[in-house]
Amino acid sequence: IGSDSGQHQIINNYIGTKPSGTSAAGNRDGIRIIHSADNEVLDNLISGNTRDGVVIYGEDATGNVIGGNRIGDIRAGFVACNYPFPPCPVLSNRKGVFIDGDASDNLIGQATSKGAPNRIRYSTQHGVRVLSGQQNRIWNNSIFDNGLGANELDIDLGNFGLDPIDNDCGAAADGKANRGQNRPVLSAAQARSGHLDVSGQLSSCTHTASFDAIYRLEFFASPTCAASGYGPGRTYLGQSSVFLPGPAQTEQTAAFEAELETAGDLTGMAITATAIDLAGNTSEFSQCVEATDTIFADGFENVVP
Repeated sequence: IGSDSGQHQIINNYIGTKPSGTSAAGNRDGIRIIHSADNEVLDNLISGNTRDGVVIYGEDATGNVIGGNRIGDIRAGFVACNYPFPPCPVLSNRKGVFIDGDASDNLIGQATSKGAPNRIRYSTQHGVRVLSGQQNRIWNNSIFDNGLGANELDIDLGNFGLDPIDNDCGAAADGKANRGQNRPVLSAAQARSGHLDVSGQLSSCTHTASFDAIYRLEFFASPTCAASGYGPGRTYLGQSSVFLPGPAQTEQTAAFEAELETAGDLTGMAITATAIDLAGNTSEFSQCVEATDTIFADGFENVVP
């Protein structure tokens, strides 16, 4: 999709695979949105591409919605593979979603009536890479099993690999991808039947003239940690909020405690989180912490009578 047009819809296609949805067709990029605005890419299988699944590029590439897609892997539904049949094929993209050229204000996931969570898996590099541009919202997705190396992250902002937690305020953040939004730091996750209690802290920017310093924290569970120790985010659990008080445009740290209702006992699962400011700037994944059983959280099980 080029700069002479916009407001297109690409819905319910197989892009990069053969009609079976189980083998690669050999495309390069699956979908390229270049200097084009307000396009909707919804409910597609985008996989088997030798380069990136979805590319959003250019400062005019705004308001695009990438939702409900299966980016990587084979089609959903019954496929005659795995025992007693041959193993299922693994189809990948280089990066699941790649945002660059100062593309801003795009949605990857569910935050509108049309957007829905994406499943982004098996990228040989990053699941979502935002190299430049701001206010790119990565919201309520399933992002896991991405990257062949520890520095290839499920969500990567700016420079290759994990960003430091540093000043994401004012002029220090103006040129950074998604303003270098800091990830949360989790300290503990305690599971009980139907609930998960997560504690930690967020270091980020206080209010500006245009928005208050209220941050949305999204929480995820996965069977194991990513190789980097940061991410993944396989199953979305819910969200909480944290407020950073203080003088305008100053870096502050606030503790948070989130109580989430869950579908079952998450004991032993790897818990991660992202932080999203009111403008939509989304962080990389936090480090993962193991959900422990609250019954034994006080250590009394180790006491010998």
